[in-house]
Amino acid sequence: MSWIRSTLSLPLLRKELVEQALRKRTYIIRVIYASLLFFAFCVYLSDELDRYEGNPFFMLGSGKQMFEFLVGLQFAGIYIFLPAMVSGVLTSEKERGSLGLLFLTDLSPWEILIQKLLGRLVPMFSFFLLVLPLMAIAYAFGGISAPYLASGIYLLFLTCFQVAAISLAASSSCRTSGRSFLISYGLILLLYFGVAVLFMILESLELTRFSWRSEAYIFAFVPPYLFEDARTEEFADVFLRSIPVIASVAGFLLVARVFLIRRAFVPAKDVVLNVFKGLDRFMSGLNVITGGIILVKDKKKLPGNEPIAWREVSKKSLGKLHYLLRFLLLIEIPLIIFITAFAIQQAGRYSWGDAEGITALIFIVWAIAILAVSLKSSNTIVSERASQTLEVLLTTPLSGREIVRQKMRGVRRVIIVLMIPLITAIAAEAWWESPSISIGYWGRSYSPRLDILAYLVSSLLSVFIFLPMFAWVSLWIGLKVRSKSRAIIVTLITVLGWITVPFLLVGLVHVLGDFYYDSAVNIFTLFSPLSILVVTETGDFDMVGTVPGVAIVLTYLWHGALLFYFRWLCLKRADRYLGRI
Repeated sequence: MSWIRSTLSLPLLRKELVEQALRKRTYIIRVIYASLLFFAFCVYLSDELDRYEGNPFFMLGSGKQMFEFLVGLQFAGIYIFLPAMVSGVLTSEKERGSLGLLFLTDLSPWEILIQKLLGRLVPMFSFFLLVLPLMAIAYAFGGISAPYLASGIYLLFLTCFQVAAISLAASSSCRTSGRSFLISYGLILLLYFGVAVLFMILESLELTRFSWRSEAYIFAFVPPYLFEDARTEEFADVFLRSIPVIASVAGFLLVARVFLIRRAFVPAKDVVLNVFKGLDRFMSGLNVITGGIILVKDKKKLPGNEPIAWREVSKKSLGKLHYLLRFLLLIEIPLIIFITAFAIQQAGRYSWGDAEGITALIFIVWAIAILAVSLKSSNTIVSERASQTLEVLLTTPLSGREIVRQKMRGVRRVIIVLMIPLITAIAAEAWWESPSISIGYWGRSYSPRLDILAYLVSSLLSVFIFLPMFAWVSLWIGLKVRSKSRAIIVTLITVLGWITVPFLLVGLVHVLGDFYYDSAVNIFTLFSPLSILVVTETGDFDMVGTVPGVAIVLTYLWHGALLFYFRWLCLKRADRYLGRI
């Protein structure tokens, strides 16, 4: 009886739920999730009413489409929120050094894993309760059978278990929360899209008879695409097709159990530094063939009057000049190869001015640059707190402003390195499109010189303003937040919200106010950094103003002001953020 009582009491799960209930951010995230969910449904419902001329009686029988829309939103919420919630569940214990204390209790490793898993799944299940009123509205419109409803709900719960199991395995095997966070999302992307992309390539080359639209997704163990099979109205068929998904959940839980003990006390390692050391050995082997050519010599400099800056640029893996040069080559060489191949392929087929491939490449490089700068900057101060070396820095006679300024020296080098591939891609597109004549949205023609000049000015301003701006905003988050995992999550949510929220608000105004062609409303999208990038790449400045200079000036005045404000805020209140005051 005592064993049954101790097992059913679930002490670790109870501790996790109580701690989450006492945190303010639990309710903030829940409100944000509910707001986005209800906002998206209102936009969808308004659009459907417009299709049926505002008469809700004409929508009777369309509840199935509404239900599918709501289930799709829930799938998106699982992919976005759940990996971030689960990826730090064990690594946070490792970083605090409290995982060993759990092993001293009478809980078995399986009990630790299951209770930790449920401690993150229960809050996610509470998000499902938020959609019940909306599902009731969809059900009221009719067209939904009971097996179809059960299939959708079943696959939602199954997706939660699969995503949580993947993130739990990553958390069990990794030493730090940041690494677990990145591996969790990487595994999910590889599992959900990697096999599908492989089958798409094989199908295009006529090397397989399987279609990437059906079989590939089932082989990849992806529950959402099984929802299409729920249209057969047979729950048993959906359950049988989901057996590989259930097997993948069991497999990832087994992986988490294996690594829980083996990697519980693994010392922290700098993976980036190990990669660069491997490159050092490779380059040293090449020097035997090339005659010992060294592009950048590693000089042994003394700290001088800036010891923290010396430590950032001489002792950190992403601070040393020769490591940064190799990091640049890893991005720049594939970029140049792609641009060259694109020019060779397109020159014989299309006229000048068709550079969609380079445009897509620019957005990919932008995503990499923003992600790298934001994570590097937010981790600058948090890593000192996690390694308990911040107190040592605070005992020095340096002011908080000077500490922050010198800590940003390494981030500044990373920004400069990432500017080079961006400028390379921008210059390639400007050269490719320079002989063309752009046609505006209203049929008005611009001279090529004016278009290219506006494109170059806007693109270069975005490079020199946006990267430092994201760096200082991320540093401000790192100064306010105490843990690595929380700093990464908050930084990514802030960046994502900053980019998407202006578009969502303007979209709401369009739907509710019928201002589809009003550039005065569209101009508010310029509060998002993505807006000016899209406008610059498409050349459709009419969307946000009749004169291209208006969009450029307004956007960069706003974001430039934000750059200087957050820089001033981090330096002015550095002592308070660091804990001296």
